[in-house]
Amino acid sequence: MDSETAIQLLEAQRQVWDHSYAYIKTMAVQSAMELDIPGVVQSHGKPITVRELGSAPKIAPARIPFLARLMRMLAHMGYFVENLKDGDDETATSYSATLMCGFLVKDSPFNAATWFLLANDPIAVDPWRSFGAWIRQPPAAAGVGDFPFTHAHNGKKLYEVCRDVPRIAKMMNEGIGRDISGCSARPCWPSVGPTSTVSSRSWT
Repeated sequence: MDSETAIQLLEAQRQVWDHSYAYIKTMAVQSAMELDIPGVVQSHGKPITVRELGSAPKIAPARIPFLARLMRMLAHMGYFVENLKDGDDETATSYSATLMCGFLVKDSPFNAATWFLLANDPIAVDPWRSFGAWIRQPPAAAGVGDFPFTHAHNGKKLYEVCRDVPRIAKMMNEGIGRDISGCSARPCWPSVGPTSTVSSRSWT
């Protein structure tokens, strides 16, 4: 095997491994939002150390070393700027927010946290988990509501799931409401146009 082929194989293998563990990045961001880390860092007004972050009520003191690892990963992803300190104490490293972090702050006008959580809720992920099974079934055998979503949720459409699962309805209403208020507060995207409208129907 020549060196060029070996390099191509290594790159292909790297991409496969990257796809295999892609969920780790998503779960890291979700954990940060559950702990309100973006809001705490942004409201601090200056770089905040992991030790200071660990003093929040939601974080057990014994877990602070693991919080340091989470912050390092989030910084690598671009949500925070890492300000390294001399020495081996990771909890002394401080972090400051980036523009990406602002999209995860709950009271930000550009808040995308609700949609992020909704997109990664089991209700939204299950259709992808069962997509292969849906593909294998011919339409006649797939039953009523022949779509991946309805297949994964026993024939229920999105509005029916919202009716039965309050947390999904809450996230849908919050997400759509924020999108509508955002368009009314600033120009809509060029591809949408100022005359486009979005239904304000409640999903409950």
